[in-house]
Amino acid sequence: MIGICNGFQALVKSGLLPAVNGTATQQATLTHNDSGRFECRWVELKPNPQSASTWIRPLDDPIHCPIAHGEGRYVHPGPESLAAAGQIALRYRSTNPNG
Repeated sequence: MIGICNGFQALVKSGLLPAVNGTATQQATLTHNDSGRFECRWVELKPNPQSASTWIRPLDDPIHCPIAHGEGRYVHPGPESLAAAGQIALRYRSTNPNG
């Protein structure tokens, strides 16, 4: 399953992602950026070699992509469980524009 932009937000709000314990219960949310502003810029994302994603694992080079959102800050009660499950596919290479 892949959800991009509002598709990702819909999957998170419906509880289908991150599905750490296999249930469709909302465990996370996307909320307002720490800056309180709409962020629109290019960012550089670094692939995580420990990702469980077969799309991301083979990548070595950073990915340059645009972001444009006011609610991009991902909040999860146990982010360490996401890392342990290999569910962090990409990380911001420099400052996280969302907070």
